[in-house]
Amino acid sequence: MITKAKPQNYGQDTKLAYLNRVKDWKIKWMTARYIDAFGLYNSTLEAMKPKAKFPQRTLQEICEILYDIKEEHHQLFKRVIGPAWLRIEDEHKIDPSQAEIDFIANVGLLFHKVLVTRELNYINEHYDKLVSCISDTQEELPACFREIYNLFQAGIQVIMELLRSHSKNLLLLSYLFDESDHIKKNIGTSGLELLESINGSKNIEAIYFLIGKYYADSGWYDRAAKLMKRILAKNPKHVEARKMLEELRYRTVANKGSK
Repeated sequence: MITKAKPQNYGQDTKLAYLNRVKDWKIKWMTARYIDAFGLYNSTLEAMKPKAKFPQRTLQEICEILYDIKEEHHQLFKRVIGPAWLRIEDEHKIDPSQAEIDFIANVGLLFHKVLVTRELNYINEHYDKLVSCISDTQEELPACFREIYNLFQAGIQVIMELLRSHSKNLLLLSYLFDESDHIKKNIGTSGLELLESINGSKNIEAIYFLIGKYYADSGWYDRAAKLMKRILAKNPKHVEARKMLEELRYRTVANKGSK
């Protein structure tokens, strides 16, 4: 039996196709983890007593989250060196948009700054009192913590631009909806507010319908029905939402009957 030879770029095309398939999930995951890191840093600062030292374990946890985001981003997108050059060895990855470049730049800066701060914090806790030589760690640490805070604050706008550039990503949109309160706790803005900001308040019913359809297609009928009811409460004349709600009732009954 004679088989046709695979084209030379078959493996690269397969890899790129895979990356494009998982891109939406990875963007959602990176966004969620960044928001978690932001919330962990801010909540720790707010809970600290005056003159208390930032917990070393928390710095380690934030560092690990940022490192994981950085690695996921580099697996998905071509690395950027300088303002515009993409590394050749990553040629079979996805070309990053400006929003994705800005995101990884913020994450990378944060990771290395937290890493340095963690080490200075460790030196200050364990070695400064053991040596007679002058150590600068006590003077450097406050500046480091301020820089981390400022980078996270700048990251809010970076995340907003990333969300806008992925405003059709249903996994990301459903995350913003599902974790609305958690997001508000972490960054001060709710997921619902972010949805309105990136899609426009006039278009929010259409976004809710898309999320609800995604829930229905995934078999989460109760969640989908709640969203359809939410749409109809604001707009009783929304024909598609009413039709979807009726279909969901039929699917729910059919599922119960098959058990």
